[in-house]
Amino acid sequence: MSSPTPPSTPINSSPSPSTIGRTFLKQYYNILTTTPDMIYKFYRPSSVLSHGEGNNRTIPTTLESLGEPPAPELKDRFFSWADSSGEPVRFELEHGAIDAQESVGGGVLLVVTGHMYLGDFRKSFCHTFFLNFSAADSKKRQYYVHNDVLRFLQEEAPLKESALASVAEEDEEETETAVELKHETPRQDHELKSDKKIWRGQR
Repeated sequence: MSSPTPPSTPINSSPSPSTIGRTFLKQYYNILTTTPDMIYKFYRPSSVLSHGEGNNRTIPTTLESLGEPPAPELKDRFFSWADSSGEPVRFELEHGAIDAQESVGGGVLLVVTGHMYLGDFRKSFCHTFFLNFSAADSKKRQYYVHNDVLRFLQEEAPLKESALASVAEEDEEETETAVELKHETPRQDHELKSDKKIWRGQR
């Protein structure tokens, strides 16, 4: 089985950051869901990574500090919550967004929002990459992941019925108070002034 290679384009062409980003993402998430042990091929030892959930603080680390091979650590960032089920995990980006900007040294800053699914369970995530331009002696431009920030987002929970009832009661009390004040105002008129892409795969 051939190893994945970072996205590349002919040197004499100038693809847009969006084109580079989408090409990279298609390869990245496809490898992650089909042959996740090879995902480290997109990085270099000096690559910096961090991951967290909700508003938890993250601690950046380099790929080389993860040990050899780094593949298990890279996979666990995504799949640790799904280990016990053995069901296929899929990534869905169609209802998310992909933002790409040209950055220093010909690199590309890439921000992705999407969802991971395990059966009926869903996790929303935001994934940020800095794709560094690799000036190799080649006829093609090549990029590797120099920075990688992965954060799973907390889903917004709907207000409970008790909370909604409490808010309604407060609104009602405020309305009653306003009515009472309105009845009293005529007595004090002289004192008042007016104001107013789905990729599927088996882990």
